[in-house]
Amino acid sequence: INLGPPLEFISDDADEIADQITQAIRGLYYPHATNYAALIKSQDKILDHSFSNKQLEEAMKYLEKRSSSLTQLEKAELLIQENKYDEGIAQYKVALAMSGGNDQIRQEIARAYRKQCILSDENCEDALLVYNFLISTYPEDEELILERLELHEYIGDSAGMEQDQDLLKKVRIGSLLDY
Repeated sequence: INLGPPLEFISDDADEIADQITQAIRGLYYPHATNYAALIKSQDKILDHSFSNKQLEEAMKYLEKRSSSLTQLEKAELLIQENKYDEGIAQYKVALAMSGGNDQIRQEIARAYRKQCILSDENCEDALLVYNFLISTYPEDEELILERLELHEYIGDSAGMEQDQDLLKKVRIGSLLDY
């Protein structure tokens, strides 16, 4: 991989060499307002930049929103681990709203509902609704299909089980044909 001209070190001092390497690495990245805002936020420094105030404000808002969303995810995960499903799912839904509809978070919601269904016999229909949406969006995702199949088995839905088994066969045959 060619990353540009070789570095020529003008000093034997380790700190100066490290600084020169850092500057060279920074030069490889396309400057983006979000990266700059993250740097400011992490170091509380104002550096030379070519970004407008509007770009920086939008970048800071994005970072704050993303940070809040991550905090909600962490809360949700802890609550689910403590078997506080309703509270954990509510936190996931807040994170989902803050993220603008992230399907990874939807998967966590589906899994939380599935776990709640299997362990406490609650919200099984909600789990199926979320899995149906996800599988309609990602029809070849084997893991999602297997998880929904487990739900169908748990609730005793033989038609749903048969449908998922057929879908699973199609996905597996399709992945074999791709080779």
